[in-house]
Amino acid sequence: MSLIYGVCGKRGTTVFVGRNENVSSMVLTLALEEH
Repeated sequence: MSLIYGVCGKRGTTVFVGRNENVSSMVLTLALEEH
């Protein structure tokens, strides 16, 4: 999760969401928490 958290940015999230569907939910949640 460290890598995801590190890349968890405005554009990084979209990249992860487009590649991993399972991680998309987690990344989206982390992104929302950051805002």
